[in-house]
Amino acid sequence: MKRLSVAALVGLLVTSVLLAVAAPARAGAPPNRLDNNGGRGLAHPKIHNLYMDTTWNSDNPAAISRSEIDGFTSSLVGSNYFSKAAQYGVGSASFSGSDEASILPCPPPIIGGVTEFLAITAWMECMTAPGDPIIRPVLSGIPAPDDDTVYAVYLPKGTQINDIFAKSCSDFGAYHFMGETLVWRTKVIPVPPFVIPILEPQSFAFAVLPVDCASGGTTIDGISELATHELIEAATDPIVLASWIDNSKIGFNADILKAGEAADICEQGVGDVPTPPARLTKGLLVAPYWSNADNRCVPVTHTIHLGETGLPGSVPHQATFDGSTVSLPFDTIVDDGTSHSWSFPSPVADPNPGTRYVTSEPATTLTVTSNQSRTAAYHTQHFLTVQAVPPAAAALDASLTPSAWVDEGTVVTLHTDALITTGPGARFRFDHWSGDVSSTSPTTTVTMNAPKTATANYVSQHLVTVQTSGLGTNDTHVFNGATLLGTAHDGSPLSLFLDDGPLALNADANVDGADGTQFFFQGFNPPVPATLSAPVTTTAVYKTIEQIVDDGLASGAIHGTLANTIAFGLKNRFDLIQDEMHAHLYRAVLSQLKAFVSLVQFRSGNEIDPAFAKTLELDAMLVFHNALCKGVAGGQITAGAEANTNDSYYVGIVTAAGGTPLPPC
Repeated sequence: MKRLSVAALVGLLVTSVLLAVAAPARAGAPPNRLDNNGGRGLAHPKIHNLYMDTTWNSDNPAAISRSEIDGFTSSLVGSNYFSKAAQYGVGSASFSGSDEASILPCPPPIIGGVTEFLAITAWMECMTAPGDPIIRPVLSGIPAPDDDTVYAVYLPKGTQINDIFAKSCSDFGAYHFMGETLVWRTKVIPVPPFVIPILEPQSFAFAVLPVDCASGGTTIDGISELATHELIEAATDPIVLASWIDNSKIGFNADILKAGEAADICEQGVGDVPTPPARLTKGLLVAPYWSNADNRCVPVTHTIHLGETGLPGSVPHQATFDGSTVSLPFDTIVDDGTSHSWSFPSPVADPNPGTRYVTSEPATTLTVTSNQSRTAAYHTQHFLTVQAVPPAAAALDASLTPSAWVDEGTVVTLHTDALITTGPGARFRFDHWSGDVSSTSPTTTVTMNAPKTATANYVSQHLVTVQTSGLGTNDTHVFNGATLLGTAHDGSPLSLFLDDGPLALNADANVDGADGTQFFFQGFNPPVPATLSAPVTTTAVYKTIEQIVDDGLASGAIHGTLANTIAFGLKNRFDLIQDEMHAHLYRAVLSQLKAFVSLVQFRSGNEIDPAFAKTLELDAMLVFHNALCKGVAGGQITAGAEANTNDSYYVGIVTAAGGTPLPPC
């Protein structure tokens, strides 16, 4: 309290003199310590609000209505505001409710908006005066006082305490004082035993709180700051100057009344340790007071701020604080030295699958001794799904990049096996990436600007081995349909993996040997399947005309009494053809082949079966086409009429024999 009225000062100064004699100021002691002068404190403050107005709510702003002030008081006793006062013998507080003034029996001592110190004291004596011991122990109906009672007396807006030399708000803001009344108590009379009510004296504390003097105007913050200043002083020094005060302030200038009590020491502009009001966890703005144990003003509070960056509006902005989920941004007030925990969720899922948000901000448990601010910086991640098809390939794909969450914007290098062996003669061949990636290389990249899927597509392959027989060291070309696979001869088979699926193996129909010998393809043994789904090994069988004629003779395709002679003639003539092929005499080859065909045709249907005759004709025409093309290319056969004439002959013979002519040279 800053300053009291004149009447109060007279009595208090007398007490001050007595205290100066009984408990002199400590020589050289710090000026901001409270001394115990032996008087009682409020062991468990019982706060009761008294409104010095018959129509409080209509006479005052809604912000300081009875419910607002009662609510503040209820929150105050539920807070830890009084906890540091335990060193002064003050324990937990309680709130017993409130009462408004009435015309009877104690009308408010306010005339024309003015009251004064003695009138207020007299009003408190009236309000606490005893009534009927059974029905109405206190005449006004308020709770009877005891050693722990403190009445908070609120003066309505527009009311001034006006004494001779002091006025409220300009000379002082509020004050607390003590009163004396009689209270009913019961007494046991031993002989004969019965209980009787008796009146006994009882002192009590009260605080006078003009709402106009609240800092910041008539707001609940101003009221709570004003009230807590006087309530903590009433609790620690209810009988003014008799309990916990700073004796170093004792003197005839009454400084002890302005700066000697617990809250005075910390009051800004007044005390020796000016300290701003403190905002409690419950949101209450309270006046600080001096703590001997802490050697500073208390309560000390700190702010904790939790925030985030990087989360979109589509996801919850939340954190966990002291085990409860809170929305961000989150701000709270905590007491100095208390332990608190917080953490930020990570990851946070996006409503769209495949996207999430992560932060590296760690979970924290901390004994708070200063303001704390933590902002979780979230960054976006997308899920990269990497897979291989078919599933059998995926299970064996050793180098396949694993699926993972990846930071947005990251360029991921994808890997997969080019070849995967599944067994003897069987494997998978990487073919291409699909999904959100398009590439035919086993190694490629993908930029993670959204959830992505990369699928490594494999084709099943099997080993195809083509051997030859009858060619010696002469090469034949092996094809799958129109695709050349490679070459092979009797000492060097062709072995390679082909994609599963349709298989149309074939080889050169006629091989022109290095010495002019002509080899004719007879087919594959064993036959080649039309669809590749397992390893295949086969032999391309070739025979010479000599072997073919001998086979025809042996099978009866050349028959009759002249069979051997005819066979000899065919082989002999073809030997001549092969010699001329070796000598590159292509015009002569064409002439001899025509003679060979004429002989076959002449004997067809007689000594030579027609089907076998057509085989010999078609084989001869293979050599004919080869010689014609080589002759034209070498300039032995003119590319004009001569070539056309021979080509017409060739086409005619092949067509008549049921074959398919090769394109012109």
